[in-house]
Amino acid sequence: MGLVGDACLVHFELISFGEYPSLLGVPYWMLLLWLNFALMLRPLFEWFLDGRWRCLLGFSIGGVVAYYSGHQFEVLTFEQGWDSALAVAIEWGLAGFVLRYLHLEFDTKPKIL
Repeated sequence: MGLVGDACLVHFELISFGEYPSLLGVPYWMLLLWLNFALMLRPLFEWFLDGRWRCLLGFSIGGVVAYYSGHQFEVLTFEQGWDSALAVAIEWGLAGFVLRYLHLEFDTKPKIL
């Protein structure tokens, strides 16, 4: 999901990465970050996943802050300024809702009657 989202942002020239080995314009290290994020989703972000608004705001704002940090470290560039930040917020908001759906659909906690 991260590959598709970031590849779309690269394709539409909203963000760009430096000269790194990549897949569809997304560096391998970024794919590993998405994988790590997915592995830590339930242990660290369950509170966000349990509420719609917390999920939307947490993932959207968190995504923009994370990508802006990458921009500050010069490993990625916001090509369109605020439009790029908005696109990242939308990408992460959508990802958050998909992950929230999967979290709720495959809940492994025992049900208390």
